[in-house]
Amino acid sequence: MRLFDRFGLTPTRYWFDMAADTSQARAVPVPVGFAVRTYAAPLQAELHAAHMETFADHWGFQRRELREWVGLTIGTADFVPELSLLGYAGVDLAGYVLSYRDPDPERLFIGQVGVRRPWRRRGLAVALLTAVLRAAAAAGHKRVNLVVDADNPTGAVGVYERAGFTVEARAVTYAATFGGQPAAA
Repeated sequence: MRLFDRFGLTPTRYWFDMAADTSQARAVPVPVGFAVRTYAAPLQAELHAAHMETFADHWGFQRRELREWVGLTIGTADFVPELSLLGYAGVDLAGYVLSYRDPDPERLFIGQVGVRRPWRRRGLAVALLTAVLRAAAAAGHKRVNLVVDADNPTGAVGVYERAGFTVEARAVTYAATFGGQPAAA
């Protein structure tokens, strides 16, 4: 930190590594008006559109075309479609939890969680997360991990805590301004 201070960098963003023990996963009913489906490849364009909409106002968001986004997320060898859930409100994709293999086979990593604005604050994210925790337990995973922006504008930290996650580690992004443009370290 002294080195960052010496070079004029200041803390700009805080991150939490959170984890949940799958043996402690509770059953949370899906809120009325929603249905849950397991991810399937024909849904990738719909999922991409929902993700771009959901994260558009988040710090550091980068809009990506479908092909690039798929290559970074659901098209990777580590993506676990059978442990990735989508929540629907009628025919509309309202929310999702996307899961990935962790280097430790006893763990599962959740890479993306999103609920589109019209369906936020109804309990869908907690229901999807706890369903993933229970499915992960059934698949032999003892823990599920994720990383969250502590300043997330949607209150994600509280959502994850309600689903059974606790903070295990903290990280900080430092940045400095160069030529009028911020640059992170």
